[in-house]
Amino acid sequence: MKRHELTLDQKILLIKDSNDGSGLSVRKLAEKYSISKSSAANILTRRAEYQNDYLTNTGKGFKRKLKDDKGQHIDEVLFEWFTAQRAKHIPISGPLLQEKARQIAEEFGLQPDEFKASNARGKRRTFGIANPVKSI
Repeated sequence: MKRHELTLDQKILLIKDSNDGSGLSVRKLAEKYSISKSSAANILTRRAEYQNDYLTNTGKGFKRKLKDDKGQHIDEVLFEWFTAQRAKHIPISGPLLQEKARQIAEEFGLQPDEFKASNARGKRRTFGIANPVKSI
């Protein structure tokens, strides 16, 4: 089965389908939303968390949970550093971005085992970093 992630709105619909008394099993819910049975079961297990996020309007339409405050602060500081380096015309690679994220995490008091710098694909997309143009 191809991986298919649901938005928060879709997860709420799945939870409502489960609660409406129509007798849909986890398997039927999984088929209806094109996800695995374990994903459907996980959504139902975490229903209170998703409903709270939905009611507080947190992350509506997003597929994944929002970051905690430290993660958000790390991203903000990393972006400030990134824009300052780019203003100086310093090229920034993915590994360099990862290393700087680790340094910032340490400054925030996170241990190396508490913070994992991603492969920076998401950061490159977030920061609007395009692949470099190669001259011919």
